[in-house]
Amino acid sequence: MLFRSPELYDATRLATAENSFPATMARYLIKRGTALGYEVIHLEPRFIESYRTSGKRFEFPDNNHWNANGHRVMSEAVLGSRTFARIFKP
Repeated sequence: MLFRSPELYDATRLATAENSFPATMARYLIKRGTALGYEVIHLEPRFIESYRTSGKRFEFPDNNHWNANGHRVMSEAVLGSRTFARIFKP
């Protein structure tokens, strides 16, 4: 599960950060995890879409820990994953 903040709130900042260490590391982890057969849940597109439609942020104003909205987006991604379905659904 990967995502970058606070760049995801602004398309210009997100594009500028595309070559940053976190973005480079995220691409590597996604590529490597997928190559090894793991299901990788990339949260960044989900967070971007959720913010675009709701305008609600994902972390507390005074620190970068996820608030209830951030945990909601993440939990929906997990609940919709193949791994979750394979383990918990009959």
